[in-house]
Amino acid sequence: YRTVSVADPVEIEVSGRPLAVALSAAGERVYVRIGRAIHAYDVAQKKLLRRYEQKEYSRQLMAFSDGEHERLALAGGLTPLTVLDEATGELVTKFDPDGQAITCTALSPDGKRVACGLSDGDIAVVSTSGSEPAMWLRGHELEIRDVAFDAAGERLLSSSEDGTARIWRVAGPAPVTRLQGYQRSMGGKTAVDVQRGLLAYAGSYRRGLPVWNL
Repeated sequence: YRTVSVADPVEIEVSGRPLAVALSAAGERVYVRIGRAIHAYDVAQKKLLRRYEQKEYSRQLMAFSDGEHERLALAGGLTPLTVLDEATGELVTKFDPDGQAITCTALSPDGKRVACGLSDGDIAVVSTSGSEPAMWLRGHELEIRDVAFDAAGERLLSSSEDGTARIWRVAGPAPVTRLQGYQRSMGGKTAVDVQRGLLAYAGSYRRGLPVWNL
């Protein structure tokens, strides 16, 4: 695995095939999932700092700060969302969506919530500290393919295999709007620029590249 900056490229050798990678909030550590274990490396010293052994496989790996603590979050497929303390590896909170697969995730800008898109079309917004119950956003009919918070963390964009895209107020479960003209096809890809509030979608059966101002 190689981390690259413009000024000083750094190459770190890892003991296995990297299956998921995440950088710490400050960029001084890189986390690599190899098998069931998460390996934490110091980028400057290029050495292994610690390992976090996990009982289950996870497709997605996130490293973040909630303003007070450094955290790691793992999710994906039928594996529950798991939030760990970065320093100790201890479990902070766990969210199991009752047999549904987690198809996509998005971290809020303040690091205090994770949105989990599920295979049945529901979305769960979960506190990374475990201090609040999950908020459920319902309205899609098929699998959620993409979720993304806006830059303020007040709205959440979701797109689904049912051919719809919606914007939700995170403070309340009613969708702000349903994007007109959105038509998803298998293999398509949604790109979201949360800073400028733009959504682009490629892969529709229709010709052209639709872009929405959110």
